[in-house]
Amino acid sequence: LSISGGSFNVLALVGSVTALFGALLGFVQSDIKKTLAYSTVSQLGFMVAALGVGAWTAALFHLFTHALFKACLFLGAGSLSHACHHSFNMVDDMGGLRKIMPRTFWTYVLGTGALAGVFPLAGFWSKDEILAGTGAMNDANGQYYFVLIMLLAAAFCTAAYMTRTIWYAFFGEFRGHGHPHESGPRITIPLMILAGGAVLAGFANLPSKIFAELPTSIALRFEHAVEPVGVFFPGHAQGFTHAEFNPTVAGISLLVGLSGIAVTWVYYSKGAFGFLHGLSERNKLAGLGKKILVNK
Repeated sequence: LSISGGSFNVLALVGSVTALFGALLGFVQSDIKKTLAYSTVSQLGFMVAALGVGAWTAALFHLFTHALFKACLFLGAGSLSHACHHSFNMVDDMGGLRKIMPRTFWTYVLGTGALAGVFPLAGFWSKDEILAGTGAMNDANGQYYFVLIMLLAAAFCTAAYMTRTIWYAFFGEFRGHGHPHESGPRITIPLMILAGGAVLAGFANLPSKIFAELPTSIALRFEHAVEPVGVFFPGHAQGFTHAEFNPTVAGISLLVGLSGIAVTWVYYSKGAFGFLHGLSERNKLAGLGKKILVNK
């Protein structure tokens, strides 16, 4: 692949489209595990888009943080299934579990916050570095702003569908059968360890623009550890640079994530945005969109 040629632009386009489409698929799932699976597809899209714009460190950093908070979420889904007679259907068989399963609830919330890019959790730092790369490393024509917009839309959808899983699984009335209970320590202790990673992993690569003055900057060590060696890319050793921390991009990213959480929360808890309820049944275009997502 060319470092600055068209091949990388194709990577950026494919990655950003994958990120958004995978996020949209998360909205039409009743199975919490399938929601997380499509979420993984979406986040892989973020990483590929980062490679496409040359943000090598950002791609690997997000791979690192994502492994921790997504493992926390998948194990949390397993804990929920264990309590609900091995069902992963959050719409029909879960609900109201936050008081019954507090350790599962809080670790799942932390994992969701990291995935949604809430400050100062791990996903905030790694996703922000990707977004900074798409916006700050573009050429004179601004060709990566389209990728930036696509990824911001995917970030909004990510926060929204993950809030949806929290609402269905942990709030409202219990819709299953039997007597659900908190999982044992063999599940909850690993959950807490992974949740700790979701909180702390982002500090492995704090923005070097802010922290590089430290004699042994963690950020610089991370960048040097993961950057490609020139022998693998002859003549392009200087083609990989690290986007500087951009407070504006970070602020927009955080606002987008919090907006996705807030909009979804009031939609489900307060019944707000009534025109959206049953829209796919009333509107042919919305119905077609839902049909495409369901049948993909």
